[in-house]
Amino acid sequence: IEVASPNIMLQRPSPADQPLMPKRYYGTAEEEDTGAAEKLMFEKAELAARIERLRTQRITLAEELEAVKAAGGDNKLEVTWRTKQIEALDELLNAEDEPQ
Repeated sequence: IEVASPNIMLQRPSPADQPLMPKRYYGTAEEEDTGAAEKLMFEKAELAARIERLRTQRITLAEELEAVKAAGGDNKLEVTWRTKQIEALDELLNAEDEPQ
């Protein structure tokens, strides 16, 4: 009985022009930029918070306008100013609600 060395079994001949280690894969910019999705998520959250503040401000202005109108007296300038502010806020909020 002849016993062969284990090294004989593990040999895998390869051509001389083939490198033994593969070239390094660097990936694409999209794969490496993991912060872009996170940044977009936070920007959308900040935008949603700003829109909510504008809606709250609009509600507050409408309540103040009703209080000024109920008080009566010579407050035409106050009513006009608050009405213009409400219209501007409505325009902003409606523009945000429309799909782009």
